Amino acid sequence: MAMYLGLANGDIPAEPAGFTEALISSWASLGIRCLSVHFSAGPAAVVNKVADLRSRLSAGGIHVAQMAGVNANFVHPSAEVRAEAHRRVIAAIPTAVGLGATMISSGAGTSRNDWTRAFYGPHPDNYSARAADDLITGLRGIAPHIEDAGLSYTVECHQLSTMRSAEVIREVMDAVDSPVISANFDPVNLLDSAVAVYDNAARMRHIMDVVGPRYGASCHVKDVVVTDEFVCRTLEVPPGDGVLDYDAFFEVVRRLPDESALIVEHLTPEQTAGGVRFVRERALAAGIELL
Repeated sequence: MAMYLGLANGDIPAEPAGFTEALISSWASLGIRCLSVHFSAGPAAVVNKVADLRSRLSAGGIHVAQMAGVNANFVHPSAEVRAEAHRRVIAAIPTAVGLGATMISSGAGTSRNDWTRAFYGPHPDNYSARAADDLITGLRGIAPHIEDAGLSYTVECHQLSTMRSAEVIREVMDAVDSPVISANFDPVNLLDSAVAVYDNAARMRHIMDVVGPRYGASCHVKDVVVTDEFVCRTLEVPPGDGVLDYDAFFEVVRRLPDESALIVEHLTPEQTAGGVRFVRERALAAGIELL
């Protein structure tokens, strides 16, 4: 299987001007071939600047796999907020096209009233049938626009969100049933207990068995630990610093579409080089061809 090694967060700037030639060269030297980008001003605000950014990235052999930062909240109880989610996606499309992005990436949103400050915030209504129905309706509504633009749209899944488990992800994606709407494979986000963390190899295999073809051409790589903070706390940590079974991870990743993006995420700028090198070494050792 062939994949593009990618990066999210880390030392990626939050504005187009920050993507210097030196920074792009440093990514290329690490074997990075794709990025997940998130602009602090929002996608629509930088639409006139991304053609130049695309050209500079391309010169370094790098493309944008995911454009994030849309924050389309399709599960809020307010019809106005859900309509705004639709408008956000539509407004982001020209920026994604200008970047040459493969996909737009966004979470499902949250039912919290302060969702703009806590997009993955916990709320009991996130798990309701109403939230799942509204998410399905919202994703169906954007699908024709995404397809017309030649893009795909991938939903970030998380235990705190409506997309909380493999079973729910598959149910929602089957109901949407669009070739351009899929889920992003990010298994650490679904490890919802200490037991799940320590049993992560079996959990990852189960997640892929259930969701299978409803995953798109992208996955996020990070690690996980459990602390003894009462009762316990699960933390995301740089690859190699936790207990994730990377043999099992890459076994499961092989079932994603060929030429998927293997995106290392949740690193600080100082952790970028080490985290990317670790994932690169483990991917190559697992027989993954890095494009």
